[in-house]
Amino acid sequence: MIALVCFLIESLEEQVLRVRSVPVMRTIVIVVSLMLLSYVPTAGGFLIWAAAIRYIPLALHERQQRHRIAWAHKAADDQAEAASEALKRLQAHTAALEQEIERLSAREPTESRMEPDPLFLRVGLHERAPDWLVVAARRAYRANLHPDRHPQHREQAHDRFVRAETVFDSIYAQRQIRA
Repeated sequence: MIALVCFLIESLEEQVLRVRSVPVMRTIVIVVSLMLLSYVPTAGGFLIWAAAIRYIPLALHERQQRHRIAWAHKAADDQAEAASEALKRLQAHTAALEQEIERLSAREPTESRMEPDPLFLRVGLHERAPDWLVVAARRAYRANLHPDRHPQHREQAHDRFVRAETVFDSIYAQRQIRA
């Protein structure tokens, strides 16, 4: 009798592994148990006991898997929502940058027809040079033209230094750059 119950349980396990569904497994166990219970009450009791011991852990494992999958879906949805919000912010920023490019490119043709500003040419800069480049050029001029670097030609070095400083002061005033 026990051998029959073990055989039935093993065949049920094979069916469950093939189907991989706990509800189908439960249905099969219930149907077989009812059949055996109607023929031999003791065999049906053994079968129910053996099936409960064997398949309750499987059912619990499947339940945990469902919870893990649900949590993973929720986390993925949260990440997708955050990515969507970041994408919207980046699209808005891109649109603003594109408008800035259009504004600057609309201004460019009128400036290119004009003669370059001689003030910038004196120090070797383009008039559309960014502020950080103007500041860096001033520092480089100060370092190279300082009278202390040219002790043999101190007066000429002082004149060149003062002229460059005057040009950079004018550029700073024109662009409203803080010294």
